[in-house]
Formats: sequence, structure tokens, C-alpha cells
Amino acid sequence: MPVKLFPTLTKEMLENDSMYDVFEQEFDEKIDYADEYFSADVISNCDCESMQLKPGTPCLHLERKTYDEQKHIIEFTLSTARSDEFAYHVRHNLEN
Repeated sequence: MPVKLFPTLTKEMLENDSMYDVFEQEFDEKIDYADEYFSADVISNCDCESMQLKPGTPCLHLERKTYDEQKHIIEFTLSTARSDEFAYHVRHNLEN
């Protein structure tokens, strides 16, 4: 997240509200859309230690880019998920 857009963002702000609600309510940054990419892979040595998995364990890599109304990226996230415990729900609410 760009510091210039969220200079006073704190962990405490995110403890009781969703990140996107905080973006809008505290910083007047409205989300336009987000793109997410998923890919199957095997876990890296770094991730296997923190996730307590054996090297070579299947996993999913996730990348998310979230854009504001001016089409600027305001969030970029890279994640690794265990493929044996992964569930994902998507709701598309497209306005015309």
C-alpha cells in the first residue's frame, strides 16, 4: 500500500474493520476493482519453515492488485496458501 495514500494507517485501525472499509472511511479511497491471480506451485524453502510444511509440498500462490477509482494500484499482495486447507469464495457484483 502506498505510504503517501495511507500515511497514518495503523494495525489497530484494521483490527475491527475490513481494510477496504478503513481505506474508504479513514482515507477517502474508494475501491474500484481488484484483480487476483492464483497459480499452483510447490512451497518455497522460506515458506515451508513458517508454515511447518515439508519442502516440495503443493501450494497456491496468490497475487492481488487493488485499484482505486482513478485506476491507481492502492494494494499489492503476495500470499502463499496451503493447497490442502484452501477454500475460496468469490462474489461478483458487477454494476452496468
